[in-house]
Amino acid sequence: MIVWNDAFLARYDSPWGLLQKVAWLNATAPPWLLKMALGPDRSPLPPPLPKPHGFVDTSWLGPTASTRCGYHDDVAGNLLDALYRRSGRPLLGPFAHLALSENLRFCNACLARGYHSLAHQMIGVARCPIHRTSLTDRCPHCHGTFSGFAVEGSLQPFCCAQCGESLLVNSDVLKPVSTAWKEKERQQVLPILAWMADIALL
Repeated sequence: MIVWNDAFLARYDSPWGLLQKVAWLNATAPPWLLKMALGPDRSPLPPPLPKPHGFVDTSWLGPTASTRCGYHDDVAGNLLDALYRRSGRPLLGPFAHLALSENLRFCNACLARGYHSLAHQMIGVARCPIHRTSLTDRCPHCHGTFSGFAVEGSLQPFCCAQCGESLLVNSDVLKPVSTAWKEKERQQVLPILAWMADIALL
């Protein structure tokens, strides 16, 4: 059973950000959660995730991933569908791999509150649309680069896979998404995603 609460959902969460939130609410590591959703193996140490296991190429995911993997749990299927819908494939089509960075890019201020948007992954976007600060791909603690827009190596949600430090302002607290934040998303993030979708149609 996967625990979820819609109060934590932001409309433009990236698939990486959404997976981190679900893992946090279920007190588990993101790779374990994803493996549980992808297949019936419930062993303590799951087998390697399918390749590719990032969110730039989503051919391993897709809206029918739960059926394709032989796992029919409705909650797990909903999670896989939600991850796919927030990936670049439905928005950008076959150009997703050209428009999105393969490395995790983020705004420190957004990630500190548990938010990561697909807009942060767009190569043409240099600054956070909400905070106007430069995006980075380095851990604020150890300054190591993130291995990719993927989930392998993460022992805890919202943590650096290299040093293990939390990227949240308070590692014990993940706050629900406020109405004010949703409005910021609508005003600042939506135009960027809409712009990228229009370009993909050219």
